[in-house]
Amino acid sequence: MFGCSAKIGLKSSVLPISIINKLKTEEDLEAAITSMNTGDHCKVDETLIEEKNEEEKIDNRINKMTAVRTESVVNLKTQANRMKEASEKRFCEAKVGETVKIKIPDVDRARSDLRCILGVILAVHDDNYKIGTTEGKLEHTYSRNQFTMCKEKLVTVEEVPDLTITLREAARKYSNLGGQGYDRCNCTQQCSNKKCKCKAAGKKCNSKCHSNNNCKNK
Repeated sequence: MFGCSAKIGLKSSVLPISIINKLKTEEDLEAAITSMNTGDHCKVDETLIEEKNEEEKIDNRINKMTAVRTESVVNLKTQANRMKEASEKRFCEAKVGETVKIKIPDVDRARSDLRCILGVILAVHDDNYKIGTTEGKLEHTYSRNQFTMCKEKLVTVEEVPDLTITLREAARKYSNLGGQGYDRCNCTQQCSNKKCKCKAAGKKCNSKCHSNNNCKNK
């Protein structure tokens, strides 16, 4: 009627909780008390001991889980600090004006092109480096592990024009063959007509276009 189950309102330090939860009527209570008075004390005591042991097992399990989780957090933080220290030793901090080498992805260069381009650090902000080349400022910033420092200063800040370009555009300008880029056709019809992107652009298909398919535009 009131939105909750009816309560017996019985509390005893003698009867175990397992027996109290089973009581429905006064007759059940009288039978439980009578059974205790007629020699069932041992059974009640055993039930209480079992309940106590079960509670202790649960508490021990919870404490063990908490200790393991705490130890895991400490170990993770320790490992993170070790990795950070190793990274800082391997990749020392770069300063503005120093020359660096940036690796060009293989899809952005031809086989005869340079593997890296030279640049100079223009600014540093929150461990992110703004790099410029003799062809312009690179559009994206780079983290310390994305470039290699040079011992000599081969590019100066004054040589960087006030122009923003992507790494692919810079690689294309340094390329002897115009850069490979992402120009790949993925054709399955032997690249024999203008539907082929490479043929339509007047270029030969390269190794990135298709693997074992026959091609007439090589």
